[in-house]
Amino acid sequence: MIHIRVVKAGEIAVAAALLVLLAVIGVLIAQALGGGQALETSAPAGETPPGWQGSGSAWTGAVEEAQSVFSAGVLGEGALFTAGNLRAGGEALPLRAEGEGFAAPPRVLVYHTHTCESYEREPGQDYLESEPWRTEDQRYSVARVGEELCLALRTLGVEAVHDTTNHEPPALNTAYARSLETLAAYEAAGERFDLLVDLHRDAWVEGEGANTVETAAGPAARVLFLIGQGEGFSVKPDTEANARFALLSADRLNAGQPGICRGVLEKSGRYNQHMGGTAVLVEVGNNRNTLSEALRAVPWLAQALADSLLAEPEPGPILPVSAGG
Repeated sequence: MIHIRVVKAGEIAVAAALLVLLAVIGVLIAQALGGGQALETSAPAGETPPGWQGSGSAWTGAVEEAQSVFSAGVLGEGALFTAGNLRAGGEALPLRAEGEGFAAPPRVLVYHTHTCESYEREPGQDYLESEPWRTEDQRYSVARVGEELCLALRTLGVEAVHDTTNHEPPALNTAYARSLETLAAYEAAGERFDLLVDLHRDAWVEGEGANTVETAAGPAARVLFLIGQGEGFSVKPDTEANARFALLSADRLNAGQPGICRGVLEKSGRYNQHMGGTAVLVEVGNNRNTLSEALRAVPWLAQALADSLLAEPEPGPILPVSAGG
């Protein structure tokens, strides 16, 4: 199987600096015009953690550029990708081979059905848990991983939108119904995406192999793709197309960083993967991983997704879906 060659390049820091500067200027202008008021959101009422300004759905009817609730000055802690250090957990972001690029930027929506999933605490991480390994503080939840993923995708030429709506309240077992409402609202607003990524944190299970993979920057959490069949639903996902994309991405992940992807798991549920174009559920690490380990996986995941979006669809049957280990 042919793989896209990946190389590490520090030159992207300059371009990232310009992007960050433009984003900061835009936020300052918006705050000046809006008088510092919280943005309106078309997300269902009650889906945003209390006390958060500018969080929740990243659009206001006509969808605008995703707003980062992690930018410096909003939460007092800047995003991990900064002008001077375009790195995830210290790992330089790999790039596609020179000359490979998009004719038109693909659009990716990253969202979280289980928005409050968090990781093993690290020293100095003082935040309120709603229950073990869950928090509404999105600096330390899977939403932080989603933000960094979107920033990494943008450096690779992908138009990435991050929706941070909290879909868990009032009950975790109905979160998929609320994330479906979010996706339906985007669709009703005329927004179209080439890829939907429901980003999660997995639960640790003994006997599933190594919990991390060693990278130049240190241990990184492993990644798993989950594809739904839609059993019991009248409207089903395009399981074959979704699985094809997941398998291609998993293969590229392991080509870039051997062992970082656990594989692709197909299950009977639907996971809202009948919405929009290609849709995948991605588990980045588990509750026995730290946030730093999860963030170290971000560059490799971004690279794999971007390269898979760039690839021409291959005709014929897909490969067997594997559970990984």
